Amino acid sequence: MKKNISLFSVCALLISVILISSCEKAEPEPPLSDQISGQYEVDYYLVGTTLVSLPVTVDGITATAKIDISRISDTDAKVVFTFIQTASSFGLSDESTSTVPSVSLSKSSTGEIMGADASGNSITHKNSEVEVILKSNDPSKTLTIHANAISS
Repeated sequence: MKKNISLFSVCALLISVILISSCEKAEPEPPLSDQISGQYEVDYYLVGTTLVSLPVTVDGITATAKIDISRISDTDAKVVFTFIQTASSFGLSDESTSTVPSVSLSKSSTGEIMGADASGNSITHKNSEVEVILKSNDPSKTLTIHANAISS
């Protein structure tokens, strides 16, 4: 009888160890700003109803654009849109930037990370793609930018 009890105890202990060690611990989700931080290459932008695919070359000048998103805090990010024009024959480059200094981020039930600032500028991120909307008082001048993450 004593042998059965000790065999039972050993089996129970072994099963307990196996069950405890087989349980996976969920990794905590990284902060929202860390999930979207990085550099993105702009595929196209829309101003009012005019769609411009990038890169585009006109009269020897090539236009490209990028978006840089950086962390401010766990739920806030800074967004910088840079438009670049390069004259191929001279190798000269000119850049202009628009900055959204702080966007408050949240995550939707569908997994998109979204954010907005007090001026109505917004960002949506899903599957390594980002859309940034830079609002204007004149809706025909509102800039919608679509970009994909640059692989590192």
